[in-house]
Amino acid sequence: MGIFDKFKRKASVATVVEEVATQQVQNEIEKIDVSEIKNRLRKSATIFKTGGVRPYDNNYDSWIGNIASSLPNEKAPKDADGKEMYPLAMFFLNAIPYVPDCLKGINRLCIYISESIHDHYNKGYKGYYSVQSFDDINGLERSQIISEHIKSFPLVTQLIENDYPAWDGGGIPLDIEDEILRLEDEIGLDYYDDIVEDEYNVHKIGGYPSFIQSGIDFGGDFEFALQITSDDKAYLNIVDSGNFYFYRNVKTSEWKLHCDFY
Repeated sequence: MGIFDKFKRKASVATVVEEVATQQVQNEIEKIDVSEIKNRLRKSATIFKTGGVRPYDNNYDSWIGNIASSLPNEKAPKDADGKEMYPLAMFFLNAIPYVPDCLKGINRLCIYISESIHDHYNKGYKGYYSVQSFDDINGLERSQIISEHIKSFPLVTQLIENDYPAWDGGGIPLDIEDEILRLEDEIGLDYYDDIVEDEYNVHKIGGYPSFIQSGIDFGGDFEFALQITSDDKAYLNIVDSGNFYFYRNVKTSEWKLHCDFY
């Protein structure tokens, strides 16, 4: 082996060492810590407490089990079998502290469900629930479209800024999930102890769905909008202490419903 061959071999080894070192540095740069994971996952939402206050003297209260304000001649819709549905909830989005982008421009939401809604899981509940959205709320009048199945209460709002997704199908991006798994191996991180600050399995607009079972993603342009949970105070039991999750298509304004329970 000549002197030039030895020089080339040393240069080649040095190049490999340098490339490995560069890749190691790059890997360290690409790794993210717990605080960055929390910052990337954290979302805001409006949560609702049932009752505890007297209804305000205006037409802009949100309610469970009652359409307490309505337009003239507004009536409860009928399901696919021609039976009148009952009100699940009404929300005035212009009067709550946070509204997600998929609901921007809507001022009032009225949600109705059929008494037989749980018999139609295989159809995606289509025809057995109705979400009515209103941009114009001029001319509202006090009304009493009350559910016979739910005890109605006004809802008290609260802004939260630390909602996090459920681990199983809750909406964690794959790159973040990989980093969480890495930190589990390296430092014994626990997702619910070290990242999730609180769990909000309550009536909620915005944020993330509080799945009880494995999560669902409708894909396309559907975005999670709100959830209604079982509510002891309102005598609302969704199958077995379950939840309703409502998704809205931001392009077509179509709604989809998912339900899970224990």
